[in-house]
Amino acid sequence: MNSDIIKSKIRDCTITFKELDEFFGDASIDRSDLIIELLNESLINKNGVAIDNLIYAAYKNGVNESYIEVLCKLTEVRDEWLYKHEDIATLLEKIKSPVSIPYLYRLADNFETSDIHSIPLKAMWALRAIGNLEAEESLSKLCQSSDERKAKIAKQQLEYLQKSKEST
Repeated sequence: MNSDIIKSKIRDCTITFKELDEFFGDASIDRSDLIIELLNESLINKNGVAIDNLIYAAYKNGVNESYIEVLCKLTEVRDEWLYKHEDIATLLEKIKSPVSIPYLYRLADNFETSDIHSIPLKAMWALRAIGNLEAEESLSKLCQSSDERKAKIAKQQLEYLQKSKEST
């Protein structure tokens, strides 16, 4: 299947996971430009289903620094049509770019902890994975949260980060 057909199927939300696997599953063929182009387009068009498919495609194809801008933009969306914040945080964790720290902090701070959603947890894992001073400071601020579960998770992430630094 060629990229024009893939684009069309993603845009109109008719693509299957099998088709996504077949087109994006070979990580030796970098399709990040296409995925990023379609993520930006889907953000403008508020197409949450397409974003869901494209995040899956990014997992399959592999992410890199070139994704930072669009993923950070997506973290800022608080509308119901976008429901992939956990997966976005996980992709940012894989990239480990300091550029994403303020966005990850806002994800952790602005979303409530719950048994259903783990957006704050995934954002804090990503901050821990980045592990620089700014990430530590963000986790320290989250330790002061009035949400006791969020504060506890932030403290655990800071402790884990400090232990890993001591062991190196």
